[in-house]
Amino acid sequence: MDQKIKDIIEVADKLESRVSSYWNFYTVAVVAIIGWLVSSKKDFSLSYSQALVATIVCIGFFIANFYGIRAATKRVIAVESELNALAKKTEFESALLKKELSHSSSTLQLISSSVLQVSVDIIVLIAIWTRVKN
Repeated sequence: MDQKIKDIIEVADKLESRVSSYWNFYTVAVVAIIGWLVSSKKDFSLSYSQALVATIVCIGFFIANFYGIRAATKRVIAVESELNALAKKTEFESALLKKELSHSSSTLQLISSSVLQVSVDIIVLIAIWTRVKN
């Protein structure tokens, strides 16, 4: 296999690892927030100002994480695009390897992960506001 292809695959793997790290951090934070809200006493409630502060902090985290995931995923797409172009020009002994290296599914991943993240963000914010005392 061409060294340039190997290098690009290595870069893509590192970028995908970065995306996974962002998702892991996001998942831990969301589970912690939901766990805090759900595991609290049955009569646990937040004041309006507490809910507002929690919302602002969560939105700040959600936005920062969203753009981190989005930027890293866009880089993965760009690197995979380069890999796709090189793979189409390179001769491989395996037609299956050439086929796999010649296409990308990351664009759909970017859209679906964005929709998933925004949906979870909304659910978390709703969960916070359902704890506001009347």
